[in-house]
Amino acid sequence: QTLGNLTAGSSSSQLNKLIDKWFFGADVPQLTTTGLSWVTSTGTLFPPTPSRADTKQGLLGDCYFIAAVAAIADRNPNAVRNMFIDNGDGTYTVRFYTGQYGDFNSGGTITSGFSSGTGAADYVTVNRSLPVNANGSLVYSGYGLSATSSSTILWIALAEKAYAQWNETGGEGRDGTNRYAAIEGGWMANVNCQVLGYNSTNYPFFSTSKQTLVSALTAQRAVTLGTQSSPSNGLVGSHAYVVTGYD
Repeated sequence: QTLGNLTAGSSSSQLNKLIDKWFFGADVPQLTTTGLSWVTSTGTLFPPTPSRADTKQGLLGDCYFIAAVAAIADRNPNAVRNMFIDNGDGTYTVRFYTGQYGDFNSGGTITSGFSSGTGAADYVTVNRSLPVNANGSLVYSGYGLSATSSSTILWIALAEKAYAQWNETGGEGRDGTNRYAAIEGGWMANVNCQVLGYNSTNYPFFSTSKQTLVSALTAQRAVTLGTQSSPSNGLVGSHAYVVTGYD
């Protein structure tokens, strides 16, 4: 429902709901199917060094988000750490970037991002509740891991949850709903911008030189690859990958 802003005469019920949403992270996203439930996770937010090893896509079609954030974590772990503020009460404030958004074609490459070149920081609060199946295993990011194991790394699952919640603000450019299903399908370049705050470049694979890819990897750029619907090279179709090196 639409809660709106507080004004003189606002009800205590509205105040409490807004506090739950913006301070306690209690306005959790709608789940994709029945048979799932929420459990307060007891894992660790970060390992010593965040990386793609922490990521595992689950029963949600958000490979673009997982791949983009995993690539960023590999190249610049602090960029992922800096997304999170630990509020010390079982909640985390997660930062994304928003702004006037679009795609800009220049010299055969497409730059995705903000018309000004940089975005404005925007924040959403999540609690430690994560979706699980009847066995208590995570069902989205972190699929199959125990939500209550102290060894489970939580940052990617909480970032995914925050991304679903943040969609409700309209800053994501999607349907403006607080649902996991609303973040299915997308582009890695958009996530790069929303996580890092500056623009990202798309290169058409068949019209870009090999050296462009090699140079990006050598420069420690976060590189991802999106496949066509029916690739003939053994890759999964309509899927997102992290590119880790060139041979």
